[in-house]
Amino acid sequence: MNIRRILALFLSCCLLVACLSACKKEEVVKYPIFDSEAEILSVESGVVAQQGDFYLIWNDETKQVSLKDEKTGAVYTTVPDELSEPKFDEFGMPIKINPIVSSAVVLKLIDSKTDYEVSANSALGAVKNGRISAEKCENGIKVTYYFDEVQISVPVTYTVNTRGISATVNTKEIAEGENRLIEVSLSPFFCSIGNESENSYLMIPSGSGALIYPKSLSGTGVSNRFEIYGTDPMVQVYDKLTNEEPVRLPVFGAKKGDNAVFCVVEAGAESAFIDTLVGGNTYGYSSAFATMRVRGYDRLRAKIYTGNIRQTDYYTDDLVENKLTVSYMPLYNDKANYVGMAEAYRDYLIETEGLEKTNNEKGFAITLNGGFMSSKSFLGIPYRSLEDLTTIEDAYGIAEELYELTNTEFSLKLKGFGVEGIDFSSLAGKYKISNKLGNTKQLNSLGKFSKEKGIDTYFDFDVIRFRNGGDSAMAANGKVYKPRNYSVSLRGRLDTTAYSLLSRNQLGSVLDKLIDKTEKWSNIGYSFESLGEIAYSDYASQQYALKKNTACQVSEQLKNIRESGKGLALNSANAYAAVNADVVFSTPLNSTKADVFDDDIPFYQAVFKGYVPMTSTAINISAVPRNTLLSAIESGIAPHWSLMEEYDGAIINVRSDSLHCGVYDEWKDDVVATVNELKDYYKSINGATIISHSLLENGVRVTVFDNGVTVAVNSSDNVAQSPLGEIGAKEYRIGGNSK
Repeated sequence: MNIRRILALFLSCCLLVACLSACKKEEVVKYPIFDSEAEILSVESGVVAQQGDFYLIWNDETKQVSLKDEKTGAVYTTVPDELSEPKFDEFGMPIKINPIVSSAVVLKLIDSKTDYEVSANSALGAVKNGRISAEKCENGIKVTYYFDEVQISVPVTYTVNTRGISATVNTKEIAEGENRLIEVSLSPFFCSIGNESENSYLMIPSGSGALIYPKSLSGTGVSNRFEIYGTDPMVQVYDKLTNEEPVRLPVFGAKKGDNAVFCVVEAGAESAFIDTLVGGNTYGYSSAFATMRVRGYDRLRAKIYTGNIRQTDYYTDDLVENKLTVSYMPLYNDKANYVGMAEAYRDYLIETEGLEKTNNEKGFAITLNGGFMSSKSFLGIPYRSLEDLTTIEDAYGIAEELYELTNTEFSLKLKGFGVEGIDFSSLAGKYKISNKLGNTKQLNSLGKFSKEKGIDTYFDFDVIRFRNGGDSAMAANGKVYKPRNYSVSLRGRLDTTAYSLLSRNQLGSVLDKLIDKTEKWSNIGYSFESLGEIAYSDYASQQYALKKNTACQVSEQLKNIRESGKGLALNSANAYAAVNADVVFSTPLNSTKADVFDDDIPFYQAVFKGYVPMTSTAINISAVPRNTLLSAIESGIAPHWSLMEEYDGAIINVRSDSLHCGVYDEWKDDVVATVNELKDYYKSINGATIISHSLLENGVRVTVFDNGVTVAVNSSDNVAQSPLGEIGAKEYRIGGNSK
């Protein structure tokens, strides 16, 4: 028996004990068993469904689904356009296509004999060496891929709609034999570009967004994986080498000349990844596609008999009942670019989430930090005490002075004003203001002033993270796991920062309690920094496994907050949360900077500008404040500063970037000068949307808004030319006339 199997057996035994002590499972879903003699159905080649200008076509010979746009004549299939017809080399010999390129489904599974993870693709495993069954359904066709060699069958339903084509896989219909399925990828090369193509790129919404240009790197190229809505904090991670900007929007796309394919993960996004295959010579194409994990999992370490540390992934016995739906939308001409993709996604959110226009975009934003917990001792007895940095009275004075000096409406967030300051030892800061920082009467006075001056004021609560008390979410192994923060410099996790995540069954009651406890607060909205940006699993309930139902659950709770009459601020919010926000603080301004990315773009901002007010990350705590300001100007979002009234030397022991640079008196002049310099610009684009964004070769980035205002930003270190004239290094120009 090899070392890997010994390790797996050891970990399985440990997990079995843990699982037996875990809470009882809910209703067990009975999944079908792989049927090697199942009846194979067939559908004649031709059109199987139509919606508007789009036709869904089935080719029974090649077992492929195609989408035809009657208006343009364009045809889209799971095989890249250039391979729809046989290709020949210089000697007249047919060019062999890598089977993954022509596959509609790719699987990852655990081989029951070896315990190794292996892959299977439909071109070989089902079309050539297995079976394909097809039957018509409403608005489309249901195709079942029988992978006979690995004894797994996966039905995929293809439907046509007025936007394009959708593909859906439901885990309740997946059948297994002895092997265990762990991942399903849909149409790996439907959204792809040729490695040598021109005027083409892949769009990945990492952070603000990123582009991948055509390239040839190696035989197999480079693969990358981006978990939608961020890494699940309930999966153990033992080291972290880089900072990440998560994928906050469940979309991706490919531009190919005057055509583009834009993809939206409509269902199952919480359990899905955006995978990319870039620069592989064996493929000839670079692609982006959606993959769904179908089993709960955790990452475990164990010391084996040799003394070495081994790491392995643990998967639950049962599939997680879930559904993945990916929609593919063709775009053409002036819409075949990332701004067109942003517009398409915004239209989708308007239709599905009721996203609405707004003219309530403020000129700037301020976060004021209240206090922090400091470790002290008395007669050798250790204790913790709140150190005040900014009181409610201080906040009133700062708000009043900034308004007088700028005559500009702004957004104001009070962070760390609960009983334990910025620390989240107790859930929601014990639902009240620290008596060291102020009281309800003082807060209401601030609220009254804010309403009179058009200042939107929010009080921040952490309603999902805590260290003491509360019901905790469970990991896949049935244990309560406490996530940690990570140190990139130390390349490991910081065990002293361990915290718990709220049992997802308790979220509604926690928010109801918060509303009740703050009922007497007037003109003060709620800010939730963690709720809108952290998506996590809770295996105490199967409905929350693999982060499932996060979008639905959080969106419902945020709508309840809005219905209570309170304003709502979120932080770097995922799509499902952003659509419910009155303002999104700390909007991502760059991607995760993966090696495969070539350019960062303001895709997130292009989606929500004019519909959801946004702010930049805090300028004063940025590595290069000027670059952060320029990024805010470029995308038309409000500049943001994180400040405090006083500095306390004990802050050096606090793991919070926001508390290490931001004394109000030291930054006041810079804030006022910047706001006054830019106030006319921000007034001119209040409620405007982005209709064009260009990346010039000299480092200039040009944004055009729908009211005619244009801004050009020179992000380079040299003087550069732009459509608006010459721009100095790290400077900007504003032009155009608002309508």
